[in-house]
Amino acid sequence: MKDTLSTLIFLLAFFSGQTQNDLPKVIVTEAEYTDAGVYHISYEINDADSDLFEVSVLMSKDKGLTYQPYDEFVDGNGQVNGVGNHILTLNYTEFDAIRIVVDDLFEFSIEEVVASVDSNRLRDYLESIVGIRHYVEDPGKLEEVRNFVHTELYNTCRDTSSQSFLYNNIWGGKNLFGLQQGTTTDKEPFLVGGHYDSVDESPGADDNGTAVAGMLEISKVFEDFGFNYPIMYSAWDFEEQGLVGSTFYVTNKEADIDIQAYLNLEMIGYYSDKPNSQTLPVGFDFLFPEITAEITDNEFRGDFLANVGNAGSSNQLMLDFESISYTYVPELSVISVPSPGEGTNVPDLLRSDHAPFWFQGIPAVMLTDGSEFRNKNYHTPLDVIDSLNFEFYSNVVKASVAYLAEKAEIHHKGVAQINIADITTSVFDTEFESLITCDYMQGSKSLSIQWNESSASKIQWIIVDMQGREIKVGELVQAGRYGNIILKDIIPGAYVFSAVDNLGARLIHQFILE
Repeated sequence: MKDTLSTLIFLLAFFSGQTQNDLPKVIVTEAEYTDAGVYHISYEINDADSDLFEVSVLMSKDKGLTYQPYDEFVDGNGQVNGVGNHILTLNYTEFDAIRIVVDDLFEFSIEEVVASVDSNRLRDYLESIVGIRHYVEDPGKLEEVRNFVHTELYNTCRDTSSQSFLYNNIWGGKNLFGLQQGTTTDKEPFLVGGHYDSVDESPGADDNGTAVAGMLEISKVFEDFGFNYPIMYSAWDFEEQGLVGSTFYVTNKEADIDIQAYLNLEMIGYYSDKPNSQTLPVGFDFLFPEITAEITDNEFRGDFLANVGNAGSSNQLMLDFESISYTYVPELSVISVPSPGEGTNVPDLLRSDHAPFWFQGIPAVMLTDGSEFRNKNYHTPLDVIDSLNFEFYSNVVKASVAYLAEKAEIHHKGVAQINIADITTSVFDTEFESLITCDYMQGSKSLSIQWNESSASKIQWIIVDMQGREIKVGELVQAGRYGNIILKDIIPGAYVFSAVDNLGARLIHQFILE
């Protein structure tokens, strides 16, 4: 006896763009499990740019925390020719998730990825962010920027979330997150971000619009690629009131999320090559005599990026960032500042969202142009876009891209996932023909459902995004031959509609909502 199990699988890659080579799109169309303990899995590859693919299979035995190669995988000795349908066979072992990884053999270099950072796009992002973003002075602008950042992260990550909290038990704050998932692990992310609020008198172009725009640019550059390790993007709220948002995250994050490194972007757009444009905090010369001598020899020019780590948990991260930056962006001068111990003895180096990570022993660096020790517009109405240097700013973003690309192990592979629990609990009777049809008209805000001549009376349906995340779910009861599912509350993007009727027949329909 053979039980045929069909499951809807999501796309982890729905990319286009800068590289002029789309990431392969992988869909699992059917999974069949036999009494002999064998899985037969049908999958489809879509890619306009390649006719030869290398395919590998990864297994998870820890509920998706990590993935390991499945050594018994057999499908053309690891290579398949052409887009379209393929079948692989897996002997049963103890696992709870499967990933099919398809490499289109597209050749690229990290140098090319770094070079794709676009200063014009950085300016566009920044123009949408700049303005007083303050919970009392202009909560409307703050909410506008929240929505903008969420939308842009969704466009590049397709996997977004938020974290709400209260400030002083009165004011509502919200941290925003995007995730570009890893091939071999989902729970050991590299994190990059900065705060999106401002003080009550400043439009906050450098503080900290540059950080948020830079983070969005990094996610945009990476949308055409995959990684072995996930990259997570964060936009913190209420930093200006005492690192409230980032502290809330660090003390409330899921226990099994082991952050490998956090790049905290804190004012990264102000530059000056004029002598005496850089000052130093009181006591800096005593703690860091060699760094002080270097800055002195350069006539106190504000023409470098400060890479601030602590000698405890973050020293290796600090050194790696400096080394990778020098390799890929040699025109950017980086001065690393190793705060002693866990950094708690140098208050001026604890004034941004890296500090809560230090307190928890999580590797983190603050990348900064020096704040008020260089930018005299700090916390004033003069902190505007035209005061910034976009060549320097772009180079900081490029260095961040280089670090993340190398450490998260960038690649150009499409991924599809099967959760075993979903397969074994989703049984459909395929002897029935589909008793409904579904259509989406471009530009409309609804799915049109048509019942065929049958005795089916209702359908259970679900809409998921390209990562398999539930977006909308419901039941539709037959009342005549036609029905509609309203989509006006769903943001634009690519989705899959899946339905099963009360007789066991199933329908899957993919559509792009404009």
